[in-house]
Amino acid sequence: MQAVYTALKETEQRATDVLPLWKVPALAPLIPRQRKALQAVSLIRQTTEELIAKCKQMVDAEEQASYESSWLACTAFALCVAVAMQNQPAARSCASL
Repeated sequence: MQAVYTALKETEQRATDVLPLWKVPALAPLIPRQRKALQAVSLIRQTTEELIAKCKQMVDAEEQASYESSWLACTAFALCVAVAMQNQPAARSCASL
């Protein structure tokens, strides 16, 4: 949370600065405010990338689970159809699917 606050403060400061010192990359490590802003932005980027990776893993897991459950449902349905086509009494148990 502090990193976001620091980045927002830096944005506000840049909007009112007379000299755009942040455009000179060699000066950034020398100016404490710039150094702190760079660290904050780096932390925000790292956290965002970690959250995106975690969300992608969750979506992939949900897709895999959905695929597996639909595959099982299709297999059970195909089995019931095969049993029904053979006119066997077991076909009645498939009626609930």
